[in-house]
Amino acid sequence: MKSFFQLAIFGSAFLTFVGCTKETTLSKRLDGDWTVNACVGKAAIQSPFGYDTSTVNLKSGSLSLNRSTGKGSMKLYVNLNSNGFPMEDSIIADITSWNNTEGTTVNLVTSYKNGKTGTWSWTVVDNASSKQIWKSKTPATAVLLNVDATVDISNFEISKNK
Repeated sequence: MKSFFQLAIFGSAFLTFVGCTKETTLSKRLDGDWTVNACVGKAAIQSPFGYDTSTVNLKSGSLSLNRSTGKGSMKLYVNLNSNGFPMEDSIIADITSWNNTEGTTVNLVTSYKNGKTGTWSWTVVDNASSKQIWKSKTPATAVLLNVDATVDISNFEISKNK
């Protein structure tokens, strides 16, 4: 009888740990409100003469993801520097859907105030419950300085709000 109870406890513990896939665990972790601590990269911003390349550095930001609705919001207030000219702008988007695959990729489909849409595909570098570090898997379409831009982020760090 004692062996039966030990086997039952071991079996339920095994099912508990095996039952959560990486995708489920990451989705559960991402659900909620986050502070963006770092957002560093480059942006190609459309101009009358083609595209100008600019560095992107975060001033402040927030990310909100709702697992039950698959929606959220992203607000990034950034410093840009293009050809020695410093500028400030924001990337503010509604997240119309989000998902993660393989436990190492996060995809955010966004909608901007000018009606444009974009997809942010991230590689998860650090998957901790209270802090995440991501980098662009592919450049994303965004709106900067009220025009289309392609953004490639090399370091995106978020920490969970309590």
